[in-house]
Amino acid sequence: MLFGEITYTSDVFFGVAFRNAEAMREVLAVYAMDPLVQKLNIMSKWTLRFDGEVPLMFYKEEGVSWHAGPKSWERVLMSIRETAGVFRKERGSDFDYGCYLFRFGENYDDVDGPHYEGPTDLVSYLSEKVTFNRSIEVDL
Repeated sequence: MLFGEITYTSDVFFGVAFRNAEAMREVLAVYAMDPLVQKLNIMSKWTLRFDGEVPLMFYKEEGVSWHAGPKSWERVLMSIRETAGVFRKERGSDFDYGCYLFRFGENYDDVDGPHYEGPTDLVSYLSEKVTFNRSIEVDL
């Protein structure tokens, strides 16, 4: 190609909220030890917030080539869900987290989401802080 490879891009928001900062720190400690998280420098993609009423982490990017295949960096990024799920399974309902994912592509009808899991109050907190207007606004 004359001007390089043209790729299809998306705008993406993926957030994870926790009941308390201690829970978030525990999950992050285990997640950060994952060899693929380290190899792909995934921790640098997250914004971490411990200072608000709900501890959370989020990834927000506009114009990113997003291909959440089985061995992609996107899948490694989202593997935080599995890490938090292990803690939830071992500790029960005292260990809550909520996830919220929304993606839309260049084409107007290419919308994927919202996808969410977890307690309503944590998911609602994330969804109320994010506005989609063919761009992503985050009020965190």
